[in-house]
Amino acid sequence: MKIKIFKLVFLCVVVVLLSMGFIGCNLENYLGDGVLELQIGAVSRSINWLPDIDMDITTYTIRGEGPNEGDSFIEEGFSGGLFTKESLQAGDWDITVDGHNDSGTKIGSSTVRITIRKNQKTNATITVRPLSGAGTLDILVNWSDSQGILVDPKVYILIQDKDGDEIPAYHEPIPLTIGTDGFSASGSVMDIPVGW
Repeated sequence: MKIKIFKLVFLCVVVVLLSMGFIGCNLENYLGDGVLELQIGAVSRSINWLPDIDMDITTYTIRGEGPNEGDSFIEEGFSGGLFTKESLQAGDWDITVDGHNDSGTKIGSSTVRITIRKNQKTNATITVRPLSGAGTLDILVNWSDSQGILVDPKVYILIQDKDGDEIPAYHEPIPLTIGTDGFSASGSVMDIPVGW
């Protein structure tokens, strides 16, 4: 009987020690400081028409919100490339990167969640995308007719998303208004979602 009790006590001690070892290993990754390396870039554009404001990002603002209240940082005026932040509390961080044009106007933003581990370097990549929402497209088309063969010109525009797919609200070609001179057409389309 004493041997069975001894074996049972011994087994319980081993289980407790192993459990503490596993818990300790996990906690080691989340207690203390780590390093973040964040590669920052902007979405390349392949559209021909741009809005009236400058859409080229010249500086970034990087904000981090950490696992505990008060764990945060902000870095303004970063010019892009590889951003390194040391001495971050281990745990989950939400990193937001805002892109600003030369005038300081915010034109893009993205957020990524990363996990910082004690005494380790965490690498991440974030792509700053244009702000979400809708915009207005103003169009003016001019042409010449030196031979006088255009009798009743009509101009239509078709709006598609960045992949060339139909946008449900704009599945039909939109007619433009022909100018009184007969050599121009114009129009506006409102509430176009980002990414057309």
